Amino acid sequence: MLALGSVTRRRAAPTAAETPHVLVVEDDDDTRVALAEALADAGYRVRTVADSALGLAELERRRPDAIVLD
Repeated sequence: MLALGSVTRRRAAPTAAETPHVLVVEDDDDTRVALAEALADAGYRVRTVADSALGLAELERRRPDAIVLD
């Protein structure tokens, strides 16, 4: 929210194209789900894959803004 004098404005929510995209590569199901939920709750678009081969395939389809892997 921006306060300009006596006028208060809300910032527009980012569009899907503006929201950072994170790729999570994690073989442990529980960890992958927890990371995805935490990142989504923080406002990121999240894609998840269970192994490096799938991660590489995902990279060929779409470049994320960040990658989380172990």
